[in-house]
Amino acid sequence: MPSPLSLTRHQLLLAVLAVAIAWTTWFSGAGRLGLVGPDEPRYVSIARAMAESGDWVTPRLNGQPWFEKPVLYYWSAAAAFRVFGESETAARLPSAVAISLAALALVALAARTWGGGPALALGFILPSMLATIAFARAASTDMVFASTLTLAFVAAARLGELALAQSTSLRAVGRTGERRLWQLAWGCALGLAVLAKGPAAVLLAGGSLVLWALVLRNWRLVLAFMPPASLAVFAVVALPWYALCAARNPDFLRVFLFEHNLQRFLTPVFAHEQPWWYFAGVLVAGLMPWTALLVPALRDAWRDAALRRGAVPVLALCWAVVPFVFFSVSRSKLPGYILPMFPPLALLMARAMAESLAAPGRGRALLASVGATLLAAGSVLAFAARPLLPASLVPTIEALGLTTWAIAIAATGVGIILLSLRLREWIALGLTAAVMAILVIGVMGRVAPVLDPLLTSRAAAVAALREAKGRPIYEFGLERTMDYGLDYYLRRDVPEWSPAAGEGVVVVRATTARTFAASGYMVEIVDRISADAVITSVRRLDTMRLLRLP
Repeated sequence: MPSPLSLTRHQLLLAVLAVAIAWTTWFSGAGRLGLVGPDEPRYVSIARAMAESGDWVTPRLNGQPWFEKPVLYYWSAAAAFRVFGESETAARLPSAVAISLAALALVALAARTWGGGPALALGFILPSMLATIAFARAASTDMVFASTLTLAFVAAARLGELALAQSTSLRAVGRTGERRLWQLAWGCALGLAVLAKGPAAVLLAGGSLVLWALVLRNWRLVLAFMPPASLAVFAVVALPWYALCAARNPDFLRVFLFEHNLQRFLTPVFAHEQPWWYFAGVLVAGLMPWTALLVPALRDAWRDAALRRGAVPVLALCWAVVPFVFFSVSRSKLPGYILPMFPPLALLMARAMAESLAAPGRGRALLASVGATLLAAGSVLAFAARPLLPASLVPTIEALGLTTWAIAIAATGVGIILLSLRLREWIALGLTAAVMAILVIGVMGRVAPVLDPLLTSRAAAVAALREAKGRPIYEFGLERTMDYGLDYYLRRDVPEWSPAAGEGVVVVRATTARTFAASGYMVEIVDRISADAVITSVRRLDTMRLLRLP
């Protein structure tokens, strides 16, 4: 077995850089952007209500029970509010902490299985992957679920290795205690995953284990994951909250299991229908800038599967394949659904990268392909991004220096190609990850404050409160992406304005302002949240004062 600590002094310095990159990409500047979309403000509102009310059983949105998701994210965010105070940073902290814990477990697994090289490569790849960067900064259940499922994968991998060793008479003295420890960890992690997202955790983990046993043609391996100790810990962790919530809310199981699990999977009732190939595009984009490593990673894992060897790489392959297939079959599709497949894929990609770097010259082509990916991304950003953006956003994006950013990304790709050709592969690897961290700093520092009023309701809520001065606040014609955010920031369920409501302050899209004239009201714009150049965007909000005509 390779030494987990077989790192040179040069690689130890790179390891420090990897930790700094992880902090930057997952934690830094998390509060620079307000709560985005309909999900973040809803989940954070529920967590805030838990923290303030002390009711840690029933999730409530605007005072009403809300059973869309289980409770683990709400608990985590509510605890963060209690400790650090209410803020966007605290709301997003559970996701960042969860992926950090999962990353530590994965790095330890890589070091134990393959040595320091793959562990270091993983330390660069996972924190700089677009999917983990985006969802580590989201106040949602997706990253918490993916991370707890990753912890379950690590425990399953160690149990699988021990089970294979025992079946081949390689069981070492003293392994009984280690096996019991991993059985407890397996049950606990799977129970946390069920608290994070529900029965999907059991389906994904169980399906991955069945596929793994099928590939290795060893069905007895599945029994290693069902000892009484694992089942007992799983039950203690996962079931009490479900039982308490069902006891207090008779319609909980029907709403949660039927409407938000079974119906969501079988029907497009929540308007998330996408083509069958949708997740292929999500996968390619989510792996950026490391997408080129996917082919050698899958090739090596497939080779191990064909030879029926290696508990860790084969299980990682199964752990990635099952979520992809499962959610591709689903009628409802969102990018976060396949997030659990990215950590095991990162593990396989790190192994492929490190093995190539260990052989003189072999890593050259792989890192050159990574550089080529950045070069292509910069070129696409420079020449093809504008037609894909809403017309109203183009002037703002241009003012932020879209072309300059694109040129910088493309130039970095060229630099990585040159470094790889000069056999400076580890430097090129670290540079790729560092560039992603620098991009995060730039986006959070310069782009996020400008886009905040277009993408979130934070600025509109502040302007509405400033103008209201005790008068009623309403909303009119807002999309749900803005409506829930306004509710959160104003700490109330903001009613929709109607002529019967009378005078007040109304948050409304500028394009719907003419509606008020037809209803007997005159509109005066009292606060433009941003420049007129983007005022007609579908996400553009203005604060309006309504005055009744004589």
